[in-house]
Amino acid sequence: CRDNKIKTAVLTNKHGPHARSACDHLGFSPYLEFILGANDTEWKKPDRNLTQLALKRIGEDRNNSIYVGDSPYDYKTAENAGMRCLLVSTGTHSEKDLLNECTSTVAPSMHILLEKHIKPIIEQPISDLSKSWFCNTLGIVNQLNKMID
Repeated sequence: CRDNKIKTAVLTNKHGPHARSACDHLGFSPYLEFILGANDTEWKKPDRNLTQLALKRIGEDRNNSIYVGDSPYDYKTAENAGMRCLLVSTGTHSEKDLLNECTSTVAPSMHILLEKHIKPIIEQPISDLSKSWFCNTLGIVNQLNKMID
């Protein structure tokens, strides 16, 4: 993502130190601006205060940012912050379930999300490019960074 001047961060309701340890262990912490987890603030998803704090820390506004998630809860987090949301079904929530509960772009796999929805965004002129991405799931961040870089 950094090669494309896209900042990425993780927002999770998982315990912050555990999420950071998992990112370190998996080797993708260097690709992230930060990892914000439970107990790092007084707020949890889908509270818009958490997302606003993350936007402030990453240095972008909601119009230049995209929230990538895998659940209706993630959709609600993005919606509460007024952010664009891209969802991927991971098995916990099927594509059908996500489409029934969310008015968002839903893809059945990371590969399809990348090819059909993320690459077209990246290929836009730099002035139109979404500059920051918030991901809720560590696996999404890992796959997103590998596919874009």
